[in-house]
Amino acid sequence: MNLEKLASAASAQLLNAPAPPIEISGLSCDSRAVKPGHLFAALPGLKVDGSVYAKQAAEKGAAAILTDRSDVLTGLPQLVCADARLGMALAAREFHGRADQRMRLGAVTGTNGKSTTAYLVRHLMRKAGRKCGMLGTIEYDLGAESIEAPLTTPESIDLHAYLRRMADSGCHSAFMEASSHSLCQHRVAGLDFSVGIFTNLTQDHLDYHRTMDEYRDAKGILFRNLSKDAMAVINMDDPAAHYFSKITKARVIGFTLNPSTHADIRGAIRSMDIHGTRFQIDSPWGKRQVSWGLVGAHNVQNCLGAIAAAIGLGLTFDEAIGGLAVFPGVPGRLESVDRQGVPFRVLVDYAHTDDALRSVMRALRELRPSRLITVFGCGGDRDRTKRPKMARAVEEMADLGVITSDNPRTEDPQAIIADICGGVNRHQKFIVEADRAKAIDMAIREARVGDVVLIAGKGHENYQIFGKEKRHFSDTEEANAAMVRRFGSSAYSAAGN
Repeated sequence: MNLEKLASAASAQLLNAPAPPIEISGLSCDSRAVKPGHLFAALPGLKVDGSVYAKQAAEKGAAAILTDRSDVLTGLPQLVCADARLGMALAAREFHGRADQRMRLGAVTGTNGKSTTAYLVRHLMRKAGRKCGMLGTIEYDLGAESIEAPLTTPESIDLHAYLRRMADSGCHSAFMEASSHSLCQHRVAGLDFSVGIFTNLTQDHLDYHRTMDEYRDAKGILFRNLSKDAMAVINMDDPAAHYFSKITKARVIGFTLNPSTHADIRGAIRSMDIHGTRFQIDSPWGKRQVSWGLVGAHNVQNCLGAIAAAIGLGLTFDEAIGGLAVFPGVPGRLESVDRQGVPFRVLVDYAHTDDALRSVMRALRELRPSRLITVFGCGGDRDRTKRPKMARAVEEMADLGVITSDNPRTEDPQAIIADICGGVNRHQKFIVEADRAKAIDMAIREARVGDVVLIAGKGHENYQIFGKEKRHFSDTEEANAAMVRRFGSSAYSAAGN
């Protein structure tokens, strides 16, 4: 693509403009990935400014540099933007032919519930015969293929390449999780969303955002940028709902489970047991009784938001609710580890904030277990202030807590555990075991008939991070192995393996 066209799209000043204009063959923000003819985006980083890699990019054959610096970095043409990340996003959109305009787009943001909402929207669209791509924490579904997700929301260069692949594969729509980091970093800048969903706001990522107001404002970027023709789907049961409703130009559709809260979509849980939930929906589009296999009020909230989003993406009300009964769930979100011959239930969930833990444990309490045993830890190099809050949540909701490691990263696992234990008042309710495999085994050995064992924090992840090393580790695999060790050959998987 013509360099001057990219400069115009990025609202950039073009220095050392070549004559005649050159063609750009690709985009990169990693100098190691630069190929001849690429535009290299030298982005400001938390530790190192990308401009220091401009010469390396030039040596590898970059044709031009995009930056927010006006001083000459190399002898190459230089696109100078007021904000390099914003400029990169706009250039990437132009380079990939504005593929987003060929589909209807939706996004969900919030502390918890993003993945469940994204999976559910994609499921409802598919069941109605609309091919829908998806970008999220677990996977990127590009229409013709699905790949593992390294980030909840891809960098803008990758994001637009993925959207183009979705559009080229015939996707009618695309739905994505929008993390607070990605919104701050302009990864979704320039996209014209038909729908934005807000799930909830609780403490997380304060290592990055510093304050809850900054965290809230970051998520608010999605709603500030919605057009008046879009739909803003807001969880009115969250205290931040008023803020998000006020900052958007879009049509606000609120949803609630609280009978005293004003909202467009109202849900009322009629029954809940080990097999799922039955609830009623009362909406501007109609009323229905719905049954599905998920449990927990938080999942019903996710469902209400997803139904509204599916309607915003073009479905009728009947189409939107038509696939609920056969929704298979989400990997690592209250995922059951079932084995025949085991007299208790084991579930794996991604909950890694105190609010998410409470929501999941509250849902499991609805199943009336004999006891609830919760295995949990906290990630290293992340918000330390939530660690004691996690312990308090488990102390409040579980009969026994097993404190262990999550992803320690560069921190000492014992130091992380010490922070967690700072929230413990009733020490007799807890066991401490830093080795996560041993902790899971201890919980499985402790469980008795009618108990529920919740292994929280990692969900779908199949690794642990120690220092900079990523080691294979799966909560599901470890739970299965622990049950076989305890029950021997009598413990057969529910799948017959």
